[in-house]
Amino acid sequence: MYNPASGGGKRIKSMLDGIIEIFQAKDKFITTYRLDHTTPSTLEEVLDAGDFDGVLVCGGDGSAKFVGGLLSKKGLDIPLGVLPNGTCNDFARSLGLPNDLLKSAKILAEGRTKWVDVGLINNEEYFVNEIAGGMMVGVSYNVEDSLKQTLGPLAYYIAGMNELTKLKTYPLHIETVEGRVYDIDAYLFLALNGRDAAGMTGLSKDAVMDDGKMDIIIFKKSNLIDVTDTLLKFVTTSDFQEKCVERIVTAGCTVTCAVALNTTVDGEKGPQAPLHIEMLPRKLNVMY
Repeated sequence: MYNPASGGGKRIKSMLDGIIEIFQAKDKFITTYRLDHTTPSTLEEVLDAGDFDGVLVCGGDGSAKFVGGLLSKKGLDIPLGVLPNGTCNDFARSLGLPNDLLKSAKILAEGRTKWVDVGLINNEEYFVNEIAGGMMVGVSYNVEDSLKQTLGPLAYYIAGMNELTKLKTYPLHIETVEGRVYDIDAYLFLALNGRDAAGMTGLSKDAVMDDGKMDIIIFKKSNLIDVTDTLLKFVTTSDFQEKCVERIVTAGCTVTCAVALNTTVDGEKGPQAPLHIEMLPRKLNVMY
């Protein structure tokens, strides 16, 4: 399955034959399917009607979320392989895959698989990598596609820098399934399945994708100098000040906020708070 509208949409059209060749050399026959806004219902019919050994999706985190969520929803155990062709490719990178399409194809064609966790929001929307809320979350879906294709993750950094001029906190109330309660004035929170988000590597260095836990990073209200430095480093590198950060590891939580709180889910527009977020242990079979 390929998404022609993802960050590298033009690239897949010229490399599709090379990808097919790599899999055919491993005695794997590929049927192609074009992903666009009209496909959700027909894709389910294709998956129901076919007898497939695996599903490859060539696109960004949003494409991986869509297909991974569909497999999880239907309870299908056929493995998902992600050919990273988006702007940031955080999920693929967390799985150890390179951004080079043909190199990733060669790795996936070897057929190694493992089970990883999947997140579920409000019992209806799945995520494979992260949900974020607060400042800067609109960056990923407001940046024009042409700018993403030209600049890649740098487009997010530029837009994020502009957000730093409009510091605003959100009064978060978080209750974990383990019984911990947090009341934090926060600029931004991220609940991660993997280690990466928004093109940045190692935001949660100890995170693993099969422990049934999410790693929550909260950028909390601090003095102006410290928080500006922390958020500046956050949008340019993952080496930010820990004293401005609260970290929570949990199997699930409820997030409420007294003001409107916008979110993104794997880089796409998500639901507003209140949020019930849970991790479904080893729900998705993936190639790596």
